[in-house]
Amino acid sequence: MKATADPEWIAQVRQRYPVEPALDKVFTRKMTCRSSGGNHRHYSLEETGRQLEACIGTLFDGELSIEGLRPLSGGASQEQYYFEVRQRNGDDVKVRRLVLRREPDEAICAANRLREFQLMRAATAVAPVPFPHFVDEDGVIFGRPSMICDFASGVQKPSSGSGNVSGIGILFGPALREKLAPQFIQYLAAIHTLDLSRATVDALHQPVQGRQRGNGTADQFPGAAVGRGQARSHPAAQRGGALAAQKYAGSRSCVDGARRLPQRQLPVRR
Repeated sequence: MKATADPEWIAQVRQRYPVEPALDKVFTRKMTCRSSGGNHRHYSLEETGRQLEACIGTLFDGELSIEGLRPLSGGASQEQYYFEVRQRNGDDVKVRRLVLRREPDEAICAANRLREFQLMRAATAVAPVPFPHFVDEDGVIFGRPSMICDFASGVQKPSSGSGNVSGIGILFGPALREKLAPQFIQYLAAIHTLDLSRATVDALHQPVQGRQRGNGTADQFPGAAVGRGQARSHPAAQRGGALAAQKYAGSRSCVDGARRLPQRQLPVRR
């Protein structure tokens, strides 16, 4: 991406490389902020606490107080904070453990916070996903796009493993694989069979069925269409069935669509 980009250049890129509306908004915001100097500033814990106080009252009733606000380790692509909300209604006191997830000045991966919020809320029906309570899509309250969700107890990798901050280099030994594999398959299948027509996911572009130009379907991205067409007759489709064909189509469409990368056939594991 360019260090600076004027509206005319952004419009040319949009016309040449069309993407779905939610991603277009994210990329446009990123380039616009970069060109204008953006909102490159650090928010202290005190400022973040005041921002939380500005929105918590709209989420929960009763007498509220925020306690234990601190940064979370891991998830380096976003700013994350742990905090607790003490909610008092008469003699009844409830403590909610929550997480604030905020976009940093320059994210490694561009993400649409509203889409993340909507998909997490939909997935709570079939998987142990932290329930999202609030989304600040445009950073009106928190300065940058943010979300508040429940805190999930546990660890994201073996406690005896490496100290890497990312997922690279993590080893799940045989004992853990035996326990985790069935859960992983169960939740993966549940997520992929989730009926999104019953959920609010308007931040996720859903093209009209058919091959029509301009609606995000195959004809708008010729590389993907070629990949699927080749997959039907490729030996992988005959040997491994539909799943193998989809794997082959996905790998080929990424390579063919880039145009500049060498085209090659990746091996299909059965």
